[in-house]
Amino acid sequence: MQLLLTPRFIALDSSHLGDIARDRASMNSERRCAAEKFQRAFDASNNVLLLSWHHIQELLSHRDDQVVVERVS
Repeated sequence: MQLLLTPRFIALDSSHLGDIARDRASMNSERRCAAEKFQRAFDASNNVLLLSWHHIQELLSHRDDQVVVERVS
């Protein structure tokens, strides 16, 4: 009998989401590779990324419009 359930929904901090987006769009191949590895591991975990309105607000709030575009693309 299993007493604990495996988590299915994961809510990352928006700073982590921004870092992942930055690394995926990076010109540095090591950063891109790390972001790709993270995505493959997350996909294999069968968990679902949970985004709240607060996450979206934080991802969209930056002085540099190009940073916002990179975060949400």
